[in-house]
Amino acid sequence: MEVSTGHIYIDVPRLTEHELPLLSSALANIQGLNTIKVIDLLPNERRRFHLDALLANFPDPLFTVDASGTILSANSASATPLGLSEIALEGMYIKDILDGDYAVAATSQQQKQLQEVTLAGQPYLLERQLMHSTHSRATSNTIQDSNKQPTIQDCMLILHTPTRVGHHISKVQMGNIKGLNTIAGQSAAMLQVKSRAQQFASVHAPLLIQGETGTGKELFARAVHQASPWSSAAFLALNCAALPENLVESELFGYASGAFSGATRDGKPGLLELADGGTVFLDEIGEMSTYVQAKLLRFVQDGTFLRVGGKKEQKINVRLICATHRNLEQLAKEGLFREDLMYRLNVLNLTLPPLRERPEDILDLATLFVARAANQIDCPTPTISTQAKILLTSYAWPGNVRQLENLLFRTIAINKNKTIDANDLHLIGIADNTIINKAEPDNWKAAQAEFEKDLLTRLYKHYPSTRKLAKRLDVSHTTIADKLRAYGITI
Repeated sequence: MEVSTGHIYIDVPRLTEHELPLLSSALANIQGLNTIKVIDLLPNERRRFHLDALLANFPDPLFTVDASGTILSANSASATPLGLSEIALEGMYIKDILDGDYAVAATSQQQKQLQEVTLAGQPYLLERQLMHSTHSRATSNTIQDSNKQPTIQDCMLILHTPTRVGHHISKVQMGNIKGLNTIAGQSAAMLQVKSRAQQFASVHAPLLIQGETGTGKELFARAVHQASPWSSAAFLALNCAALPENLVESELFGYASGAFSGATRDGKPGLLELADGGTVFLDEIGEMSTYVQAKLLRFVQDGTFLRVGGKKEQKINVRLICATHRNLEQLAKEGLFREDLMYRLNVLNLTLPPLRERPEDILDLATLFVARAANQIDCPTPTISTQAKILLTSYAWPGNVRQLENLLFRTIAINKNKTIDANDLHLIGIADNTIINKAEPDNWKAAQAEFEKDLLTRLYKHYPSTRKLAKRLDVSHTTIADKLRAYGITI
């Protein structure tokens, strides 16, 4: 009998069809009993049925074990690689199934990081979930603890493939990157780069992205991956300039058990293994040591490598995208970068233009960044004054798009005014000598006229009518017509 949600459930297994009406008639005389129904399963039976269905369809091997390491249950993903049934696994010891340090039945009270084990010769990363605990007492299925701390009774073991773990990490890293069409910039230079990147996305070959700091190299790398046929696989990134040589090597290639002091006893897969079938992005590849370059060269040549301290050769299918702000050819001449690796990585090439070479994108980017910053800070979106626009489009932007975004974010965070004017930008650190390659006008009106003429000259080529250009600049078409005549601008 079960009681649940205001109902009483009675299991009568030997009740015949002839006896059912008699029982119903007898039960109907009970005060407070409203309805009588026949059901196929009791609530707990139905719950177990649904849980069994979930376990059967769970893609990763899964075990539950007690404190002694005895398998209590297993799903089909655990049994199939061993050629056994789920029932046959029950009662076996987990140490007879898994190779590796699994802390014998996972009885430790500390949920350690993922540990590497093998099941039927295949590598997995073991995750332990403690199912329940109790204070120490003398029972046959608990472990005594002299300090009378809670002790583990049962534990669930989930075996993840390295690529599945890499995919989960990738989903966190990717954020809101959806593809190349989400990258702002409609200048001719940016449209050309995005078009080429779209062509390269479907080609499974190394891609080298070059450009100054802040031009969006990692953004393009992620967008290229998202536009590729293997976008559902992992995208994992490593900054070669952020870590010392030995850590770059171990993070990229992984390490075997006991490879070095401080290494986990089970070893650890590197980014290449975690991203198998997907993409690995190596940022600042020009900062990589020649020792790691030699190891990377071998992988690029035949797709194989050894973990640090390992003896087993790994073969992985990964697309490499590398980025640098440095001149690799010059580094090769100086002996700081392997020439053979440079050619291997530079099969496909994207060169991102600096922001100063595409000033027509500055105002669109500024509008985007202002809206984004206002949303983050939770304040009304300010407008950008004409004087501020003049300054933004005249500045050299040595830090490129990243500098523009950071400047506008700080401006909004500090001022929170309804309008951003030139003085707000000066307060944040744009110096007086930032106008590039131009003789300084004598007065403010001359500066504004110079800006208007330059802006209209550039945009009129892409918006060859007064109405189109007026819509682009959000002014009346008569204003545009008057300005074009005043400055003598024609197509």
